[in-house]
Amino acid sequence: LSVTDPTKCTEKFGSVYISYKIHSNTSRSGFESGAHSVVRRYSDFTWLSQELSKEFPGVIVPPLPEKLTVGRFGEEFVDSRRRGLEKFLLRIASHTELSNSQYFIVFLQAAETGLAEAKNESKNSSKAKTGTTIGWLEGTVNNLTTGAKIDLEKSAADIKTEEIAQYVAQLEKQLISVTKHAENLVKRSRETALAFFEFG
Repeated sequence: LSVTDPTKCTEKFGSVYISYKIHSNTSRSGFESGAHSVVRRYSDFTWLSQELSKEFPGVIVPPLPEKLTVGRFGEEFVDSRRRGLEKFLLRIASHTELSNSQYFIVFLQAAETGLAEAKNESKNSSKAKTGTTIGWLEGTVNNLTTGAKIDLEKSAADIKTEEIAQYVAQLEKQLISVTKHAENLVKRSRETALAFFEFG
């Protein structure tokens, strides 16, 4: 497995990039046996790295060489990146799980049209997962909101009940006080009546 022949290319709209030839020769199961050569650019390597990270969230995917915006077409930097990309692929190839990924197989052996199709499929899959996640989040938020409303209503009812209980307790105290006051008035009236009777 090797990365060779860095070549400066120009796209339709004038943007410039470096392409690399990737040579592989394997008889491993899942791969097409024999020698293969494909042309890839840095963004293709980035795509592979991202897809492997999503497919194997618990696995550390080997790092890519750094991306520069200034001096990225210098001979030394291009060769350094080529060696970094080759090391990236060799480390994936030596990993039991990562090397069996369909994304890795497509990257090494598919034609450009096959790689483009794989990219579109993974993009659509990500959108579908995002939509499902958003739907789940919305449902969760709605459930939480509904639960909060129920709790608020219960709290309001509890508060009202407590207010009524306090009112009844206060009213009971007032009734006791009025009853005692009435008893005192009755007692005083009797005492006054007796006094008049004695004087009478």
